[in-house]
Amino acid sequence: MPESVPICRELGEAYQLKGDDRLALPLFERILARRPDDRQTMLLLAISYENLEYYDRAIRLLKRLASYEKVSPNVFYHLGLCYGRLNKLALAHYYFGTYFKRLRKYQKARFHFREAKRLATNDRSLQDRIDKASKAAP
Repeated sequence: MPESVPICRELGEAYQLKGDDRLALPLFERILARRPDDRQTMLLLAISYENLEYYDRAIRLLKRLASYEKVSPNVFYHLGLCYGRLNKLALAHYYFGTYFKRLRKYQKARFHFREAKRLATNDRSLQDRIDKASKAAP
């Protein structure tokens, strides 16, 4: 396994692009062991987890990324995918709404926020987050 972080990451990305996520995992995990706040690697590892259907692991990393002030909209897209695959549809729509809001595609964002609200009838905390997010979308 290469010692260089950029080479390790490049190799992991190459494996990921080939669909060999099982080979990419140890490379990305090794980088994060050395650099726990490496956002690029965190996202790559989350995507590999998602591809391997380790949705809970992917969600943990993606939520950590989402907590940063400046974050790629793709983080919210992948959160939506993971929650959707776990059949947690209110959360999936909430994160898709957030994704589209970040892309300034407000009509799509409003659709997903409405769906999230409709599906989150028993989750007051999520309803509050949806209300806050949807009010900020013009």
